[in-house]
Amino acid sequence: MMNTVMKTLNTSMPPLHIAKAVEKMDRTIERVQESKTSLFKTDYLE
Repeated sequence: MMNTVMKTLNTSMPPLHIAKAVEKMDRTIERVQESKTSLFKTDYLE
């Protein structure tokens, strides 16, 4: 399944665009994880 999706992405878009999209996703995930840990810390301290 994933192979088919990746082939479609590669044919429809240049790899550079995929790389940029992946970077954005990684940054978003990192931000979400950071916000979760900071929320947990404040709840825990109170």
